[in-house]
Amino acid sequence: MTEIHLTDEDVLSMEPEYSPIGDPTVQVSEIINFIEGQTRTSAWLTDGAPCRVLRASGGGWKSGKVFIRLSFAPDEDNG
Repeated sequence: MTEIHLTDEDVLSMEPEYSPIGDPTVQVSEIINFIEGQTRTSAWLTDGAPCRVLRASGGGWKSGKVFIRLSFAPDEDNG
């Protein structure tokens, strides 16, 4: 599956029930602003939030940062 990483200026069109702000057409920056308003820090969307992860596949604890990214996966039949 190919994924396209979205920029703040990109616009999405979706059924309103899937939109975090309830509008059928939404700019990615509006979604990011909504997410920032729901979290105590914007680090998840910018520089990353420091954390540790324990992967189910093993390897022990690893230190790093966690990010929220918006990406788009085109339907295969889009040509």
